[in-house]
Amino acid sequence: MSWVLRLASLSAVLCAATPREGIRLSAPGPVTEEDVRRLCLLAGVGPDASDRARELLIAHQQATSQEWGRVRADLDSLSSELAQIGDAAHRESEVAEVWASGFAARRELAAQMFSLQDRYFQRWLADESNVGLSEVAPKLQHRWRRWQSTTPRSMVPGGDLQLDIFILDTLAPPLFDGQGPELRELLEQYESDCGDLHRRRSAARLEAESAAPAVFALQFDAATPEKQASAALRFRELGRPAADLDRLLATRNLDALEGFAAALASAGAPESASALTDAYLAKVFPKIHPDPTDPRSIVEAWLDEHSGSASEIANGRALLLASIQQRAEICQSMRRALVDYSHRLAVTRSLQEADQPRHEETMKRLAAQPVALTVALRDALAPDMPAEVVAAIDRLIPKERGTETPAQPGGGARTR
Repeated sequence: MSWVLRLASLSAVLCAATPREGIRLSAPGPVTEEDVRRLCLLAGVGPDASDRARELLIAHQQATSQEWGRVRADLDSLSSELAQIGDAAHRESEVAEVWASGFAARRELAAQMFSLQDRYFQRWLADESNVGLSEVAPKLQHRWRRWQSTTPRSMVPGGDLQLDIFILDTLAPPLFDGQGPELRELLEQYESDCGDLHRRRSAARLEAESAAPAVFALQFDAATPEKQASAALRFRELGRPAADLDRLLATRNLDALEGFAAALASAGAPESASALTDAYLAKVFPKIHPDPTDPRSIVEAWLDEHSGSASEIANGRALLLASIQQRAEICQSMRRALVDYSHRLAVTRSLQEADQPRHEETMKRLAAQPVALTVALRDALAPDMPAEVVAAIDRLIPKERGTETPAQPGGGARTR
């Protein structure tokens, strides 16, 4: 390969470089049993088709294992060679060119990997067992290729998450038996709305990663501040397309998530809708979800067992519902603030230009609001609550919140 020869000619530079330990170029993987499970669930085929798809996978793996091993070894070798370049790729223009050549070689190897795995879907097309695989093969092959568009993680929360995979892995299979047609229609809509965005994001990320060292090297080579500023602007422009797509996908994923949750709730599975939403938010926004100050489960359990009058219970539920709605709006604002800041940081690569102090102040202000809601709900319900329930809510409130304490059962508020 040409990149190997070029690396050999730069041995002096490479010896002075700091290696990047563990570098691994992103590339498609082989079709797995988990992929087959997802694809069959997505297509809605019966158990006979699922069994046949697994049989074909075993035959495919046996037929392609040696070829796959050779291509994988070539990719690992390329990763090792590029790791030896290390930070020299960001300082020397000639070395940066070799880095770009390495990424071009990566594209060739990825194409070979895709070609090998396409043979699995060709087995679906040629299948004569009449279980329905041949009819769905082209669509599912296209979907699997998009799933394999692996790139570095997004700096924007949710920008790199392929929601259809998350749905297929999170929802219990029986839900696809009861609400299968509607869920699959939403999954198809997601492919229509976001499939090409994911593919474009992957291409933009790889392009930026390939070209970034050359732009960095220009900054080192620049003789004047003006030229350095020009190179910095080029670097920002290089990463902007991928960062914009990250932000768009993060927003689209949240919108699509609401659609899936609404479909589950309307189909009589509200618990699954809540579980799906909670799982997504916990995965994408782990710093703010779940909310450790949320007293919902405590208050709901007390209301379910409360022996008070109907009006007291109705009032308690109304107060809880209002608190839940307000908390949801605050959490939405926090998510929006995180996405906006992460996008600015991804574009500028500068804490100063992304205005980190303002972001931190915004998040601090927003984080105080759910705590205030918990305090307000606790104080409103405390006169009717047993002391142990009030104490359970009180434990959710950070000690630095202030001097307010809950009212005693049936009593008035006091301060420490």
